[in-house]
Amino acid sequence: MAEGSNQDVIFITCRKCGKRYRVPGSAAGKRAKCTGCGEPIEVPAARPPEKPLLVQEPTPAQVQPSPYEQEAWRAQTSPGRPAANQAEAILRMKAAQRKQRTLIALFVIPIVLIVVVAALYLPSGPPDKGGTKPSTPTAVQSPETTKFIADLASTDNSVRSSAAVKLSEKLDQAAYAVPALKQALEKEENPEVRVEIGKALEKLSSK
Repeated sequence: MAEGSNQDVIFITCRKCGKRYRVPGSAAGKRAKCTGCGEPIEVPAARPPEKPLLVQEPTPAQVQPSPYEQEAWRAQTSPGRPAANQAEAILRMKAAQRKQRTLIALFVIPIVLIVVVAALYLPSGPPDKGGTKPSTPTAVQSPETTKFIADLASTDNSVRSSAAVKLSEKLDQAAYAVPALKQALEKEENPEVRVEIGKALEKLSSK
């Protein structure tokens, strides 16, 4: 294993016992034997000297001045007008641009805020054709409604029939009772229970 080298001397180390050697540069690429353990050692070739990195200077075409710098240069080199007046004109132009951006921001920001507030607080959708009376929010499903809906899956015909009758009396729970009754009607096989479920659906649907 080579540790370092130059044109005259190469330093190598035995991979097996770790003994270090210094051999002349003329032995590069040859094989030798470790005197300590007899392990063959290959002397690596000397590396050529590294070339220094060259930093390329940017060409004039790669260094482009900004529009303001170009304008200032033209102002200073244009004939027939003092350079001071040209520089003052450039400063006025920059001030006008800043003022224009400020006015645009002052005009756009309130509009955006109005749109956001309107989207958050104004009611969505057109008003009901029947009038402006707000709709009554749906009641929360009560524990009794939950029990009657569970009874619709009972194996007892009388329990299912009684559950349908009880659900028909829960007019404020129609949003929960109607889907459960429709599902139970599709699975019901007993004719008498089907009649009770149908009556309950008709009563809740006519609410």
